[in-house]
Amino acid sequence: MKQIERIEAIASNLKGCEGALALVGVGSIGQERYRLDEFSDLDFFVLVKTGNKSKFINDLSFTHHLLALFVIHNLVTAN
Repeated sequence: MKQIERIEAIASNLKGCEGALALVGVGSIGQERYRLDEFSDLDFFVLVKTGNKSKFINDLSFTHHLLALFVIHNLVTAN
């Protein structure tokens, strides 16, 4: 599966998740797609409704095992 197909699959899966607002790609999967190749990692943020952060950090099923994930969850939030 190509990288663009992976991020599109994640976006499609998120459409069915209660509490998800947006998927934001950064780096080579964002505005710098000219750098995207088969070895690129996929850097993204999932924006969620207030009160849903833990749900998405603790349950990564929206990825459907498409990726090996490193999760950084100590971000400043508007909670």
